[in-house]
Amino acid sequence: MVEIKNMNIPVDHRTQMGHSRRAKMRQHLLISSLDFYANQPDAELMIDDLIKHANVSRGTFYNYFKTTHELTIALTGEMSDEILKIIDPYIIHYINPLERMSMGLRLYMHATTQYPVWGKLLTRMGPHHTVRERQIDMYVKRDLNLAINSGIIPKDDVAVLKDLILGAVYYGIETLQQEQFKQDYANKIIEKLLKITSLNDELATQFAYCPLIKIEKVETDFFSFLKNI
Repeated sequence: MVEIKNMNIPVDHRTQMGHSRRAKMRQHLLISSLDFYANQPDAELMIDDLIKHANVSRGTFYNYFKTTHELTIALTGEMSDEILKIIDPYIIHYINPLERMSMGLRLYMHATTQYPVWGKLLTRMGPHHTVRERQIDMYVKRDLNLAINSGIIPKDDVAVLKDLILGAVYYGIETLQQEQFKQDYANKIIEKLLKITSLNDELATQFAYCPLIKIEKVETDFFSFLKNI
């Protein structure tokens, strides 16, 4: 019995090490693609570009992704979730779920102007890959349900409201990539969206135009990388 246990320990350890190495290589490929886009934001990432940039073999790439499009979808979606992990601790204390949703969406949109590489990737990949069933989708749905259940807004079709909100935010992000639209554009979008939920006009304006929270710490793989280049 003792011998069997001792034989199993190194096997389990090797398995864990293998998973760790695989995760690190996948992250290396994602970071390498992000570095490529940071240097060539309008370029189309090809496999030859990636394997040269990441200094890996073609076979290594295919062990993780079928195409560079698949890799870019993974990168953009994971960055979307990652920015929400940064934002969430700053807004979790809001009691009113629509105030929390409003600030969260404004911070999300603002991040695309702070990190234009990510903003361009979001608009390039489209909402199906970057919004649908990602964290932002779940958070908006959660806050709308809480607002309805607590009587802040009247009962409505949450799926319809969520799609209206996320659709407007997504296309708003695309517009924000143009310099001339940056001033209070996000505020205007959020104010209109809050009014669509039937939130009273005074609160809609208050939530949409209150001072934007300043996020001090960015300690994540992708956004820390962008911040440091």
